[in-house]
Amino acid sequence: MQIPVRRGRESIREETVGEIENVISIYDSVVKTDNEALNVILTEKSLICRKNRISLTCMADGAGLDFMDASDIYSLFGNLIDNAMDAVSKLDDHEKRIIGLSVHADGNMLAINVNNYYEGVVVMDSDGLPVTTKQNKDFHGYGMKSVRMIVERYGGETYSYWLTKMGTTTKNVLDNLVKAGKCEPTIVVCPTFESKPEGYDDLFRAADWTRYYPLELRNDLIAAVETEYSTYLGDDASYENMVATRDHRGFAGFSMGSMTSLQVMTQCSDLVSYIGSYSASMYADRTGAEAWEEIKAGITRDEVKNYKINYWFNMNGTADMALGPHEQLNEAVMADKDGLFTNGVNYAWILVPGGSHAYNCWVMGLYDCMLVFFK
Repeated sequence: MQIPVRRGRESIREETVGEIENVISIYDSVVKTDNEALNVILTEKSLICRKNRISLTCMADGAGLDFMDASDIYSLFGNLIDNAMDAVSKLDDHEKRIIGLSVHADGNMLAINVNNYYEGVVVMDSDGLPVTTKQNKDFHGYGMKSVRMIVERYGGETYSYWLTKMGTTTKNVLDNLVKAGKCEPTIVVCPTFESKPEGYDDLFRAADWTRYYPLELRNDLIAAVETEYSTYLGDDASYENMVATRDHRGFAGFSMGSMTSLQVMTQCSDLVSYIGSYSASMYADRTGAEAWEEIKAGITRDEVKNYKINYWFNMNGTADMALGPHEQLNEAVMADKDGLFTNGVNYAWILVPGGSHAYNCWVMGLYDCMLVFFK
């Protein structure tokens, strides 16, 4: 918006121009979504960001938050954005003082993502939450605990939940499987796709990021991990060697991780031969039949048609909110006339009675699939 600073021969006072600019700044900072509580907290934080030369961008479906109390919305988003502002305000490079926020629904799931730059090492506590960088830790560090409490109150999870809060159980399951000789000694790596793919800044839905995760797996992660540890890949991270060692590599995930596992199978069957999909189909907004059509096209294309998936393990629960599309996917796979997968041979569909979209089902899936992987 342009401001006329001269009328006739009379100049508008400098302080008047400043007042006008301030009013426009406030107007431009007003955030309008379909949730009043979210509007209030985002507008407040947007004004603070503008004052401190921080860019806050927001893509939010406010209607998806209607099930939450207003006080929880204030606290949840207030803490998340405060942490992001604290991190970027310390950056010397002003071009990195940016915060991205997205709120969107995928089927029955609501995903909230906050992205920002940070310089330094993130230290995690025993509960999987970042340790406060403030000097007086007795009076700080409660923001993220509040975030977790609110998320879990509504049946959700923070992405670090599976690796830390329940990490002891996960490690015990794996260690005892190996000790009992029920599975091969295995290195389990848990990277996260919770960041926008480089070069795709226009993607705001976390579900969209799953499509691009296989690029990172193919181009960076396999080599970075497997050359660091004692693996079949060894020091040779050439494409030819990654293909030659594919029978010693698997990929599994829960919820969004399950969606990612199906993208990995579709795009990287030349590099990965074992797939575990727990509690989600490939997409939340497409039928299972449509997902299978895309998966089948991916694993039978000319470049990879000779690389078979050794085992595809699927698990869901009768009370799981993501059951529908996943069950449809199973039905489409079993009905396929080409018979790429045979139940009990290179494929499994496990339906847990009363099982929900939660860790206690996921860890059962992990246990079961490790009984058939790498055999």
